Amino acid sequence: MQSPSSAQYEVLQQAAGWYATLGAENVTEQQRQKWQRWLEQHPEHRKAWALVEQVGGRFAPLSDPAERSAAFNALQPGRGLPMGRRQMLLALGAVSVAAVTGWRGLRDTVAADHLRGLCADYSTATGETREVALNSQTRLWLNTLSAVDLSTANDHDALNLLAGELLIDSQTGAARGQTVRSRHGRLSARGAAYGVRLLQDSTCVSVYRGQLDIVSGDQRCSLGEGQQVSFSTGHFDAVRAAPVSGKAWTQGILVAQGMTLQQLCLELSRYRHGYLGCAPGVGDLRVVGTFSIKDTDRALQSLASALPVAIKQVMPWWVTVEARV
Repeated sequence: MQSPSSAQYEVLQQAAGWYATLGAENVTEQQRQKWQRWLEQHPEHRKAWALVEQVGGRFAPLSDPAERSAAFNALQPGRGLPMGRRQMLLALGAVSVAAVTGWRGLRDTVAADHLRGLCADYSTATGETREVALNSQTRLWLNTLSAVDLSTANDHDALNLLAGELLIDSQTGAARGQTVRSRHGRLSARGAAYGVRLLQDSTCVSVYRGQLDIVSGDQRCSLGEGQQVSFSTGHFDAVRAAPVSGKAWTQGILVAQGMTLQQLCLELSRYRHGYLGCAPGVGDLRVVGTFSIKDTDRALQSLASALPVAIKQVMPWWVTVEARV
């Protein structure tokens, strides 16, 4: 996922500031008119406002229906037939899921997977992790905002990862194996411990014990203990070392081993409602440490005490990490 450029980040901050201004009790008509002029100045302003409104609409909707209507009309690509109620609900559901992922959230194709996951056999909400016993020898964990369907056969469990991330730990010599499908391919394993994460354009598989086989299109790949690979349909990236701390999330911990601050913020944002951004000027700072995914506010404050950064909270659900002044 790409992070916003400096220009995009600045526009996002402007949009968040306008949202806070319009939500204040003492907002003036002059301020509303200035916001309207800002909104109409550039398509990037309308895109940024869409993101802020989509996130903010879940927590602190604008009190004035006229403001919501003006913003909605400004974002329409052209005149056409009005949406039906069902279409509108589906659209709002899609953007609310997509918006939390950042600037590219408006085009995030994974949003459809999250919507399908609403009716999945097992699922988790934002910030939630879940442990499930598939049988006496195999356990399944779901990470934040994840969904999986499960069906059983005589000798294996078949899982379809619809959204998010899972970890399976099956005892060595287990009688039953697993097949795990994503939209990019299928893996088969027995008596192994491994993680599968569905990304925007690929699926990432990490093996912590045992081995497994992956089929994607007409391509195949075998992974052993300590290996990781990402693949899209019919294509495998180079096999690399799996991070030893890759399953720490099952214990409520995110381990940063020299990752950039931008990457860390993207990871923490998976466990938070609302928007968490990182200013481009500090995004390349390297971070080492462990952070709680159960209390991301505390994790952010620990960043501020260890790095030359400040946590700026425009609104309770809009937080950015910026250079300390």
